[in-house]
Amino acid sequence: MKTKRPKRYKKELLDASGITPEVVSKWWTPRFGLSNPERMNNPLWEWLVRTRMEACAAADRFSYPETSKCDDNFLGPAWCFARMGQSVTPLPDGRVVLISGEHEDHYDQDFNIYNDVTVYHPDGSLDIFGYPVEIFPPTDFHSATLMGDRIVIIGNLGYPKDRRQGETQVAELDIVTWKM
Repeated sequence: MKTKRPKRYKKELLDASGITPEVVSKWWTPRFGLSNPERMNNPLWEWLVRTRMEACAAADRFSYPETSKCDDNFLGPAWCFARMGQSVTPLPDGRVVLISGEHEDHYDQDFNIYNDVTVYHPDGSLDIFGYPVEIFPPTDFHSATLMGDRIVIIGNLGYPKDRRQGETQVAELDIVTWKM
């Protein structure tokens, strides 16, 4: 049986009224959590999770700061949920856990490898958790296996500078506390 991602919503059908310029200013860029875990829900990211809109399209729609990678004022990539190398793990109670992944390739200004966990609940609500990079580094192209009340995460392509020949990343996510 193939694991399915939760439904993608059409942007025209989702209310974006809570995505104010102040919300965009605070949340348009990726970030790491400060605690293990840190709940990072906000109207912009929740909308982007539901639509999986590309970063450049979101930048146009919500008027992100105008910068390019070639510009001295480059502020970094835009947060995005259109990802590759992200694991999808269904839980017996109907929740679905999506772990990390990357957006685009290294040559794109919005390229980023994430270290977050997103939980879809059967009622349509979401939880987005971030982690300190020392606890859970940016992770993509990994496996995620449910074992009791834990998801075991094995492997990580990651950024070239962080790769260690002969070492395989193994992490464990507690699905009760969401602690990594």
